[in-house]
Parts: sequence; structure tokens; C-alpha cells
Amino acid sequence: MLECKPGDKVRMVQSIYTVDGLLEEGTIVKVDQVGFPDKDLRVTDPVGKIWYIDEIDVEPYEQKTKKDA
Repeated sequence: MLECKPGDKVRMVQSIYTVDGLLEEGTIVKVDQVGFPDKDLRVTDPVGKIWYIDEIDVEPYEQKTKKDA
């Protein structure tokens, strides 16, 4: 189970297709809220669009610094 809190960044592991658009695999999104009755997370994409997704659709994202490279 993914442990995340509001403000964390996570990476999409699968694409989400809806009538409102596409949230592509590999996109880095920011967690806004955790714990909804029908979906696990509310996230925003880089454009600012709000998405409601399941926890299994994301993985933790650790941004590499210049020291790590």
C-alpha cells in the first residue's frame, strides 16, 4: 500500500482515459487529498487539472538531484 500525504509527488504507472481527457503513464502528479469513498487520491497534473485516481495507478516519485546523477 502506497503511503502518501498531501503535497507528495507521485508518478502514474498506467494511463487513465476519460471523456474529459487523458492522464498519461509516466506523468508526475501532485497529491491534493487522500481518502475518498470511491477513489483513493485526488491529484493535480502539471497543467492544473484535478483527477480522482486509485492508489494502484501511481508509484512514489523521487526527484534525482545533480549529486545523485
